[in-house]
Amino acid sequence: MLSAWASKFFKDEMWTTEMGQVIGLHYFKERGYREDIIKKFELGYSPDNWTALVDAATKAGFHPDYLKEIGLAIERDDKSLYDRFRGRVMFPIHNLTGRVIGFGGRTLKTDKKVPKYVNSPESDIYHKSDVLYGLNLRKSNYGGG
Repeated sequence: MLSAWASKFFKDEMWTTEMGQVIGLHYFKERGYREDIIKKFELGYSPDNWTALVDAATKAGFHPDYLKEIGLAIERDDKSLYDRFRGRVMFPIHNLTGRVIGFGGRTLKTDKKVPKYVNSPESDIYHKSDVLYGLNLRKSNYGGG
């Protein structure tokens, strides 16, 4: 439930905010992604803010521990949380039934100190070796067409 909520948060940030459109949506369109493909894969944008997702999720009633457990947030030494994927275009990872179980995020910064890609860590719901990105969108009829 939290992963699905986060996926919607990232999509909404990209489609309904100025920064999401200028940075996130522009990035995808600049690389030739059509809007129907962006929507089909439920791509999004995470604001370049330390606690945008943490704050919104807490306000929506999600317990901060769950944000940490599924890898959406990272805990500081003082036990406060910050967003793992801040300032990145977002690729939700789905299981075969279409449930969001993790995320991949790509930075748009050119700073060599910032990792280009950040992925959800292994968790109770996400096991990297068990998932092939986009497989949930396969055709149910393998006979062609």
